[in-house]
Amino acid sequence: MWVTKNILVFSFLLSLLCGFKQPMHCKLSDKIYFAYNKEMCKRNRLSLVGKGGAMMGDIQQVDAFYDSYERLNVEEARRLFVDVAEGYISRYNQNEEVRPYLRNYPVTIDNFRIRIGFENENRQHMDGGYVALVSYINAKRRIFYSGYDHETKKFTDLHEESYETALEIVQQEKSAS
Repeated sequence: MWVTKNILVFSFLLSLLCGFKQPMHCKLSDKIYFAYNKEMCKRNRLSLVGKGGAMMGDIQQVDAFYDSYERLNVEEARRLFVDVAEGYISRYNQNEEVRPYLRNYPVTIDNFRIRIGFENENRQHMDGGYVALVSYINAKRRIFYSGYDHETKKFTDLHEESYETALEIVQQEKSAS
């Protein structure tokens, strides 16, 4: 009886796995995501360490988590973060094939969860006044720039701002140069 029950459960699970077909909106999202990541990671010397999202039925959110070995201050981390985020936003908005599958069009920073961690050559969080982590927290609609204290083993607040403020600062810097 026990063996028969296990065989039935195994057969059911196997049939689910073999019959799984990735939905079209996920395929289209992956196509945009991986093409952009290949280009962007090389240009900014980032490593993709996590990917995900919320795509049950449509594209609600796209997640991307990166590591960098650069020592950046808040201003430099802001430029990097805005560059990465704007790349995602523009590629998803420009792709007409994916539009019917977007929960909202045009997509905004609120449709993305992006984090960039900064580590030293020993793979420890960056410290010494440099940014250890930059992330956009959707619920607070803020970008947080954090340092790291190796003595307390805790992240410390360096700076926070809205995405709109960060974008405006970066755009002003570009137009001034």
